[in-house]
Amino acid sequence: MDFKGKDYEKRQTFNHDPDVDSSEYFNAGDIERGQLVEEPSGAAEYLQNARTDYDEWKTVKQDPRIPTGGGHTEEEYLALPENLRVELIDGVFYAMASPARIHQTAALEIARQLMDCVEKHCKEYFVYIAPSDVALGEDRKTVVQPDVYVHCDLEKDIKPGPFRGAPDFAVEVLSPSNPENDLWRKRELYCRHGVREYWVVDPRELTVYTFDFEKKNDGDDIPEKYTFQDKVPVRISKGTCRIDFGRVYDKIKHFYAESSDNPGSRDNPESRESKDYVQEASGAASYLRNAGKGSDEQTRGMPRDPRIPTGGGHTEEEYFALPDDLRVELIDGVFYQMASPAMPHQTVALEIARQLWDCIEEHGREECFAYIAPSDVALGEDKKTVVQPDVYVHCHPERETLTGPHRGAPDFAIEVLSPSNPENDLWRKRELYRRHGVREYWIVDPAGFSVYVFDFEKEDKGEEAPERYAFDTEVPVHVSDGTCKVDFRKVYRKIEHFYKMNP
Repeated sequence: MDFKGKDYEKRQTFNHDPDVDSSEYFNAGDIERGQLVEEPSGAAEYLQNARTDYDEWKTVKQDPRIPTGGGHTEEEYLALPENLRVELIDGVFYAMASPARIHQTAALEIARQLMDCVEKHCKEYFVYIAPSDVALGEDRKTVVQPDVYVHCDLEKDIKPGPFRGAPDFAVEVLSPSNPENDLWRKRELYCRHGVREYWVVDPRELTVYTFDFEKKNDGDDIPEKYTFQDKVPVRISKGTCRIDFGRVYDKIKHFYAESSDNPGSRDNPESRESKDYVQEASGAASYLRNAGKGSDEQTRGMPRDPRIPTGGGHTEEEYFALPDDLRVELIDGVFYQMASPAMPHQTVALEIARQLWDCIEEHGREECFAYIAPSDVALGEDKKTVVQPDVYVHCHPERETLTGPHRGAPDFAIEVLSPSNPENDLWRKRELYRRHGVREYWIVDPAGFSVYVFDFEKEDKGEEAPERYAFDTEVPVHVSDGTCKVDFRKVYRKIEHFYKMNP
């Protein structure tokens, strides 16, 4: 399948309002739209519901004064009216919504703790909070405003205009206008331009993801995850500075108490029942913890099976020698345990695979094959990676064998967000698939009714953020030149009863 088609009417990109009214579809049957929104559904869904000063949604309409298209420069950015909230990334302007109070409160408390530490231990560092312009790259096509950033370059600090060059440390609090900017686009941008450490803070999930880009250069692509009960070390300070997110929580907990969208008290996060935490958390992972599961082992905190080897350096031979009843993947020599999938997870994967097979047969693509997990895919010549994509398609009949794994990168891989380790799908597998030559990768979030599409061939040309679609449209498979589309309205029909059963 050789996909090129990109011009699709319902394609939704992150910097434009999709203007798609899905209320007619999501009010189907006796399910209210509000009932669906109450299902936990990830950072983007939180940002849709979080109480803000302007009752804004996660997409922000593009101001007509903001230039569209690409190729724009820093000079154009600085010439815009000062009341416009925009960032310029690789020559493209992205509109930003005014931040909610919870967003600003979290950012301010983080900056305050950093300043306290800097004054005591690291006086060569400087701390700033948005809006403060940071110009990246010699081509002068990128100016961003990190929510918080730290640098230690006095010479640059005293020069007029934007700070020029990569900060040592940047923090973004998930944004109501464009959460994908923080999760994907800015992560890639900061890494590429030399930022040493990057944090993504999610006030709704009470979660902090920390990316050590110096460590990433050694092949470690996955972030570390902390909660708002942790004191999170700032690695560039060699552990001297730590942000106490318990104190951050104390500054924002009244927002939850005031919001009808967040039942229950959070006055004492350490003593609350785990079931209460799950109810209060947003996120696809917390939804999957609750939705129609068969055993407690499907939670992300499941105990590790003692038969699974720990540490690194493991091989494909060790993988195939494990007992068949173990659900594991081997990624770059490390074993990762997988939970048994919840029923909504399997239903979504099966319906997607069915539609892909129908398309393959309809168009006579006898050289293409679609598979559903568990089906082993071995990646890399070092024989240290064997994964099981939820759905994958390849068009290499010479790889079809009666025994053994599929060897080599599929053309197309899909992961449905997992209850056991969603970070695998969001970060680790995305990097893995791209590195090994997968051409297209989808992340499907049944709780958020969202599909994130990564066209790695397009990313190689500098376009790094995914496209996002809702469950009320057909999603084109890029590697098929648009010939194949997955109708997510049909996918929704297959899982809507889970919502009726689990209000």
